[in-house]
Amino acid sequence: METYKILKQSNINQDNFINYISQRNIPYIQGNCKSSFGIEYDPERYKDFIADDFIFSKIKQDNVNQLIVTNEMYIELYKNSKKLGLSMETYESNKFDDYDSLFNYLDEKNITWDDKAFLNFLNKEEITITKVSYRTAFQRRALHLRNNGIIGFDPEICKEDRLCKNLKKLIDTLNFGLRVLNNE
Repeated sequence: METYKILKQSNINQDNFINYISQRNIPYIQGNCKSSFGIEYDPERYKDFIADDFIFSKIKQDNVNQLIVTNEMYIELYKNSKKLGLSMETYESNKFDDYDSLFNYLDEKNITWDDKAFLNFLNKEEITITKVSYRTAFQRRALHLRNNGIIGFDPEICKEDRLCKNLKKLIDTLNFGLRVLNNE
């Protein structure tokens, strides 16, 4: 499983931040938009990366932001999963130990993901979705998205053109919203 921290450069009037990443030989994956990307993620290396004075000053100067995935974003991804070539497999939250216990609870209450009642339920119960696991519709490759903006995926995804295009589309959708999907 390859893991990346999803980032977005908001100040596009500056040099592309990816140039600085490339100069440091840091592996990255780029969305279709040059300001939408992810850098290879390892907790210790990432900590060292942002502690580097030059990189930190570039992060501030270029207004590079880390992705935080909200419950609302997960629900919108679920509703639009076919456009992204994904199907949801499981999800985890801060208040339920595993997928089955949350799923059973929701089933008892007759609440589904595409229902406004689900979002109301999450907010009322102060539940945060922490991770959603997906499979690609084509070739059933694994992909995981954490609420801290970490995306993990089967390395084979980048070897298949259609899957790689959908991964780039997902990265852009996470950074720029549903307008990415609506502009196709």
